[in-house]
Amino acid sequence: MIRQQSNVEARTSSQGIEYCALGNGPAVLAIHGSPGGYDHALLYFEDLAEKGFSLVVPSRPGFLGTPLELGRSIAEQADLLAGLMSELGIESFFLCGFSCGGATAVRIAARYPDRVLGMILESPVTMSFAHGSTDGFHGKLLLSDCGSFGLRLLIDYAPLHSIERLLDRQASYDRRRVREEARRIFADEETRRLALTILERCTPASARLAGMLNDADQLRDFANRDLERVACPTLIIHGSADGEVPPAHAEFAAEKIKNAQLIVVPDACHLLCLSPQWAHIREARRKFLESLSRDRKSIRRSH
Repeated sequence: MIRQQSNVEARTSSQGIEYCALGNGPAVLAIHGSPGGYDHALLYFEDLAEKGFSLVVPSRPGFLGTPLELGRSIAEQADLLAGLMSELGIESFFLCGFSCGGATAVRIAARYPDRVLGMILESPVTMSFAHGSTDGFHGKLLLSDCGSFGLRLLIDYAPLHSIERLLDRQASYDRRRVREEARRIFADEETRRLALTILERCTPASARLAGMLNDADQLRDFANRDLERVACPTLIIHGSADGEVPPAHAEFAAEKIKNAQLIVVPDACHLLCLSPQWAHIREARRKFLESLSRDRKSIRRSH
């Protein structure tokens, strides 16, 4: 059985937001997708804290320890998370938004242009979206603690099959390709650990149910009017074989955001961390953030 538990302790802000903070350097606010919580965002972005950045990772309303009542709409969640950064004494920061969290990140960038220095969107939702994880029999099972119990048994006793089922939802591969990718992931210890930990951190469903259902409601008829208002440099990364959020979302964002760069990762699914290109993806986003940090320092010195 493979387990990964972060040593980072979760805290609660005065507003009731669950979050964790780690690292030193320029601040990065990392926003998770759905299902998710601060623990999911750590899996995708924790390396930034090892590369000279200060990482702030909250649980959005309805996930884990952050009550849904703190912010149901994308606009409310954006203001809430910007307020968290203010409470922490962080005036300016970078943004990272994954999947459904990309909508909130874009709203923050559009609403607070003087505070956001740059933004990275990974597999982002940027327009109307049908949340597949809440639909049909599979969705009902995923959203129940009974289903969570079954998922844990599957992870423990049939891990390869668990990874295949994960790819069924996250990739647009055919059955043969799903089996091939699952075997590749399973054969690599680090990637296998990531895949199984992602699944484990979807449980128990009751701790994430309110947030997932709210995301489904908020994004079903989502008309994104914020993209054209984003002024900061933006890096968008999306897998060409994303079966959860179609690549058209990334293309739409790259077209609307004035200062955007799009990287399409060949044959990658929604979970970019499972791609053979994961090390290159992390390197690309590190260089992007470091470049903006250097530019900011140069501007300060010139004044």
